[in-house]
Amino acid sequence: MNEINLVAGKGAKKYDEKKLRLVRIVAVLSLVVATLLSISLFLLNTKFSVAAIKREQTQIITRIASYNTRAAKLSIVNNRVIEISEIRKQSIDLTEFMVVILDMKPADIFVNSFEIEEKTATISISSISLLPVSDFINELIKYSRKNTKENPTITKVTIESLSANNKSGEFFMTVILDMP
Repeated sequence: MNEINLVAGKGAKKYDEKKLRLVRIVAVLSLVVATLLSISLFLLNTKFSVAAIKREQTQIITRIASYNTRAAKLSIVNNRVIEISEIRKQSIDLTEFMVVILDMKPADIFVNSFEIEEKTATISISSISLLPVSDFINELIKYSRKNTKENPTITKVTIESLSANNKSGEFFMTVILDMP
């Protein structure tokens, strides 16, 4: 016959203790896993939360906007510098122009005024003789013939007025020089 032991013995107790021990280990491990998962989810939530992402987005947009403003200002300044450089390249050195014109005048001529406007120069001269006045006009005409794109001089010489003072014997003349 088969024997059935209805009273729990030592073998059953060991089996229950092993089961209990296994359940305790599983419970502790699941508690540790749940804790680690909770902490990691909390950290991920604070690091990558919607509010944090929106804050970072706003900060980045603000920085980009300030860079765009700076870039626009730099672009405007660079364009102005380029335009000024082009204007300076196109402009005639007026001091050199004045020196060249004044070097042409004979010693007997006195310059009463020398005015330079945008595209014209006006020279008022006086002399006691018409011969130096004629020489000066001839020199100006020769100089105007040297006008080229590479070396702009004067394009036209016009005698605006010629007068004489009978008492002093002086001759007065005003010449207009057109510049390119």
